[in-house]
This record gives sequence, C-alpha cells and structure tokens, in this order.
Amino acid sequence: MKKVSGTTIDEAVTNAASQLGITKTELKYRVIQQPRHGFLGIGKRNAIIEVSTPVNKQVNEHHRPQSVKAVIHKASHESSKHSKEQPTTHQTKLLDEKEKLALQAKENHARNLQRMQRVSKGLVKYLTDSLAALGIKGQVKVEQLRVHDLKLVIDTDHPSWVVGFHGRRINALESLGATYLNYHGVKDAQLILDTGNYRERRRKALQNLMADSVTEVIATNQAVFLDPMPARERKMLHKLAETSSAVKTYSHGKEPFRSVVIAPRN
Repeated sequence: MKKVSGTTIDEAVTNAASQLGITKTELKYRVIQQPRHGFLGIGKRNAIIEVSTPVNKQVNEHHRPQSVKAVIHKASHESSKHSKEQPTTHQTKLLDEKEKLALQAKENHARNLQRMQRVSKGLVKYLTDSLAALGIKGQVKVEQLRVHDLKLVIDTDHPSWVVGFHGRRINALESLGATYLNYHGVKDAQLILDTGNYRERRRKALQNLMADSVTEVIATNQAVFLDPMPARERKMLHKLAETSSAVKTYSHGKEPFRSVVIAPRN
C-alpha cells in the first residue's frame, strides 16, 4: 500500500499515477482523507489516497518509462561516446597501415640494394672484359653504390686510352654499363664511370666552355653550337646557363649526336 497526497483528490490520483508510471485509469486507490479548504487558510488539509495497484502494474524506479527529453539525451550521449571511440579505431588502422607501408618500403629498399650489389659484380667483370678486348689493362672498382646510383672507377696506367678522343670511349663504355644494369633489372639507375679523375676535370672544362660561349654569344649576338655530348654533360651546361640572364640554351639533334645550343635570350 502507498499513500499519496494532493490539494484535491484528482491531483492526488495524478501524482500517484505519475509516481508509478501508469495511467490514472489503471490506478486502484481508496480515499482516506478528504481535502478541506478551511477559512482564510485555517484548518486547510490535503486529500490523501491509499494506492492498491496490483504488483504486475507497479513499475520499478529503474524501469520507469523515460521522457522524450531523457531518451534524446541518452541517445546523444551514446552517439557522442561512439564518435569519440570511432576516430581512435580509425586512427589505429591508419597507424597500422603506415607501419605496414614503411615496412614494405624498407623491404623493397633492401631487396633493390641487394640486386644492385649482385648486378654490379657482373658489370665489373663485363667492363673488365671489354677493356681487355680493347687492349687496355685495368681494374674496375666500385667507389659508390646505392640503390639507384653506382660509380665505378677504372684503375689503369693509361687513363687516356680509356677516355678516348673527347671522352667518347669512356662515355660509350658508360652507356654500355647503363644498358647492362637496365637489362639485369636495375631500372633508372645513374652510372658514373671514371678514370684518372676525368669526370672532375671534365666538369671544370665544361664550366670554362660555358663561360667562353656566353661571352661569344653576347659579343656577336649569334648562337653557338657545341659538339655532341652525353645527356649528363648537356644537363650540366643547361644548369650553368641559368646563371646568365643574357643567354638561353636548348638541345639539338638526335642521340648520339645531340648537342647544346647557346643562343641570345632576346
């Protein structure tokens, strides 16, 4: 039994139904005190009813139907909680993917480096045999080896024989070496073949050639056509020309006779 009060009997019934979470028609009660208004507030009293609702109609406080506002608040809270947890799961997946890609890149790098090391050994023998066929006695050594870069130095008593006229022989051997690397699976690798510090001396010679050519172009206002040279040397000349605002450069002809043209900018 439960006693509920109100200023009127109807209010007491409403209060009891609200507390039990049921409708007023489902409520069973007995009036045990009639309300009284009194005189000027004196002798006033509330109505009291005694509720006798069956047990199966009584609702536990924890199972009482929630208001719409409460349901929305709960759903919003759960959605907010889910949204906070979801980025964490997504972020974890991204980190796992990054670690996987980093590991894969590391494995690929190691595999490509091993391939370069293996192929470079064959290239050393190939160039050694080529020199012997030309009647040049020398030893080919690996000076620098990376995944996409390989520098070989030919140690010989006759470096000029290796270089040839205007570097044509050493450049031809270098082209053969690059083809050898590509054929054996080392793609897009830069090969430098050197002997007697020829490449450094050639670099300085190209700097002087560009300086003299720029002076001639400015003086005559005519283009200067240089001799054919390898792509690496042409690239070096184009780079050197960028320092002058008076000239421009472009390549002319077809390989292996492609050359650099130095012309007035205007």
